[in-house]
Amino acid sequence: MKMKKILIFIVGAVLLNSCSNEWLDVAEPHDGSVTPNVLYVNEQSITNAVVGSIDILREYYHDRHVTVGLRYYNLGFDFMGNDVISNPGQWWTYESSWHPLITSTTGYQTSYHWTMFYKVINDVNTKIAGIEESKVSDDIKTKYIAELRAIRGLSYFSLAREYQFSYAHIEKTAPCVPIYTTPTTSETKGNDRASVQEVYTQILSDLDFAVSNLTASRAAKFRINKNVAQAWRANVHLEMQSWALAEADANAARQGFTLMDKTTYQTTGFHNIGTGEWMWGFPFQPDQAWGYASLFSHIDIFRPQNGYKNFFINENFVALFSATDMRNVFVTPTPIYTTARPWAKYGARKFQDRQPDADGDWVMMRASEMLLVEAEAMAQQPAKVAQAAALLFSLQSHRDPNAVASGNTGSALIDEILVERRKELYGEIGTEWFDLKRYNRPMVRTGNHALSHKFTVPAGDKRWVFQIPQTEFDRNPNITSQNPR
Repeated sequence: MKMKKILIFIVGAVLLNSCSNEWLDVAEPHDGSVTPNVLYVNEQSITNAVVGSIDILREYYHDRHVTVGLRYYNLGFDFMGNDVISNPGQWWTYESSWHPLITSTTGYQTSYHWTMFYKVINDVNTKIAGIEESKVSDDIKTKYIAELRAIRGLSYFSLAREYQFSYAHIEKTAPCVPIYTTPTTSETKGNDRASVQEVYTQILSDLDFAVSNLTASRAAKFRINKNVAQAWRANVHLEMQSWALAEADANAARQGFTLMDKTTYQTTGFHNIGTGEWMWGFPFQPDQAWGYASLFSHIDIFRPQNGYKNFFINENFVALFSATDMRNVFVTPTPIYTTARPWAKYGARKFQDRQPDADGDWVMMRASEMLLVEAEAMAQQPAKVAQAAALLFSLQSHRDPNAVASGNTGSALIDEILVERRKELYGEIGTEWFDLKRYNRPMVRTGNHALSHKFTVPAGDKRWVFQIPQTEFDRNPNITSQNPR
């Protein structure tokens, strides 16, 4: 891959502690000529370098208000599902309509995703090489390389899920994405696409190393600790249908985190990184709000300030929630909703901006996700079906005091868990789209979507796989195959 020379960011030193909401966002660029003995002279300088790598997952890409870091990446897949609805004349309409501008070789989303994750990968590779050459102790080296490798593992997993079919439904020799584990520059000859199996082997190698060498301790909740790495590995095992491994990782990952209560859920639970259920999140300070481009400008349609207000909910999805479920926060937004705008029938008060800042922290991972990963993985193991049902009901009864256990087993229980994943995680991590893809099921649009967005995408359709950006073929003479369109 002929990549632009990646800037190495030295982030200003700021004292962090476990309850800090501060984000290190003051960076000074240096070209690749800076030597490791300058960059990585001590643990503080290495800490700053690692924080800079994580910060790439918050960056603004391609000058569009829907191409911002990992959080917007996930949200785009929510709009590609059935439960979340976009204003057909507003941002996210291309995602909602599965337009070629999203998935094709010249699409802006495929370019943004590819650029972001390979920027992370090369940045991580550069810093790992520098840390390995530095004079700090081996213990310090291992700890920070583990955090960097976790980020690299997440990046390759994100690429693999997007640029090929699900692991369980594709030949393992099929081409996936190029692998790089050493730094590249503008002079580097690119690699061809590695096979699906090779990419997943690399993902597990990175996450295994991270889990083995990280602890639960961390300076702040945006940092990667053992719990976060285990959670990412749990999702990889779920994708690979390694059920027992997914169960074990998910259970271990969620230890020490508690489900939020009703008051928290309905007020501050989705904009405050201090929420006890959050396992990983990105803090934002008041002066970091981006106005119309801010996350809550898009997803809090009830905010008093101006904004895009473009996050509506399918009426059929709303019907899945009982009246006593704390997650039933759906309201008809007036004056946005009219009979001429049937797609605006419901909005969700799940995501509320943090007054008076008109923004909030980004939730990236919650303990309830891991509980549901664990339940699904157990439900796929015949000897653990009863345990899976009990674990699922522990979440359902926490969210709804009047919940009644379904008594489902077998495929009915798995389907119930998948519905619960949608109810719990909509608007956060693209759950519905990724679950349909990994189970090789169709995406069927129902309810009050705009007519132009109401269609069915069959299981296994080529539109489930994004095309590799044309810019990669322009810069990399060694890449030999493209995904069909």
